[in-house]
Amino acid sequence: MEVLVPLAVPLDKTNFDTSFWRIQSYSCVDSTNRIIKDALAQGSGEGLCAVALKQSGGYGRQGRLWESPLGGLYTSFALTPSYHGVSFDKLPLVSLVMSIALRRALSKWCDASKLAIKWPNDLVINGKKICGILTEMSTEIDYINYVVIGIGINTNIEQFPEELKQTATSLRIEAGHSIRRSPLIAAIM
Repeated sequence: MEVLVPLAVPLDKTNFDTSFWRIQSYSCVDSTNRIIKDALAQGSGEGLCAVALKQSGGYGRQGRLWESPLGGLYTSFALTPSYHGVSFDKLPLVSLVMSIALRRALSKWCDASKLAIKWPNDLVINGKKICGILTEMSTEIDYINYVVIGIGINTNIEQFPEELKQTATSLRIEAGHSIRRSPLIAAIM
């Protein structure tokens, strides 16, 4: 794992709570979700966030391959819902709430009227996927140990492989210019 210089995330408390989030930045990992789950297994609590510029083993629902080339933004973070009084029956809302937050964040860089949530875990622009969300959790019979939310955003990808050209797009393509990652991460958090 090659560690990057920490991302320059604004420390303005009005848009980013630095007392809660602990960000670890990488140039390439196999999976940001795995990084977070490993850290949780070693005793790390919620608020840990892993950010990578590339994933070599990114995956989505049902273990499907998630193309994670350089130019995207891949991040995962840990939450402990039981600690905050969130019950099992509310867990299905986690992905939906994340989708709404991502739509709001991404609309700062692209036309919000063309940005839609494709249930249960994608965001699309004009029918083309721009973002995927993967929610994984560890539970006991009556307790939620943690929820890991993974997000893959096609950020500064300029071209897609032939097999993805009709189904994928990026913020750069939609906005017509490159996107700085730090403000994007701050907008998501």
